[in-house]
Amino acid sequence: INDSVDMGFRIGTGSSTLPTESNQIMQDGFTSKSVYIDLAYIKYSPMSFTTFWFGKINNPFLLPTLEHPT
Repeated sequence: INDSVDMGFRIGTGSSTLPTESNQIMQDGFTSKSVYIDLAYIKYSPMSFTTFWFGKINNPFLLPTLEHPT
């Protein structure tokens, strides 16, 4: 929108009842799959040291896991 406001959204497929699982498997053949809004947010940064998030965002306290091949 401008330099201090940012918007974003993400759609997902699969099961909307499981908040950690947004992958769709091909198990049920050609049946209809659900599509839903996974994330929708507005980020407002009025100053360089302040940021406000509004909406449904990723968990800010969850760190990504690193998987190493064995």
